[in-house]
Amino acid sequence: YINIFANLYKNGMLIYQIANLLTKEKVYTPKYYAYLKYGFNPTKWIDAPEEEKYNWSKTTVNQILSNEGYVGTLILKQNKTISYKTHKRVKTEKDEQYVFKNKYETIIDNDLFNEVQLLRKIKTKSKIPSEEYPAPKSSIER
Repeated sequence: YINIFANLYKNGMLIYQIANLLTKEKVYTPKYYAYLKYGFNPTKWIDAPEEEKYNWSKTTVNQILSNEGYVGTLILKQNKTISYKTHKRVKTEKDEQYVFKNKYETIIDNDLFNEVQLLRKIKTKSKIPSEEYPAPKSSIER
């Protein structure tokens, strides 16, 4: 599915629209698929309503689109544990991570992945008001 997600996003579909499409088409969520295939978290899924099995979120689609593992990259030390008592974890800086390119077989073409990442940056930055793209005016009068 990653190639389909990437092509939909590349062709102008927004992340929430992809999530809505997957929900409408009744594509299993990754968590439900893991339950079906490997039996993960059975107590959640045994009595789960039918619509929850297909309920895709923007966050899930966004994580899939940004996952470098699909182009064969292995990244170690993405998080570190601050306290072993509380199990509190924080993201590590990029310079602290170990990155290994071409460690896995690629699922998505590197050029398509890079194009999607560029589009994600552009779409995120376009939300910042500027002279060219001003912030919308509030309909509430003060």
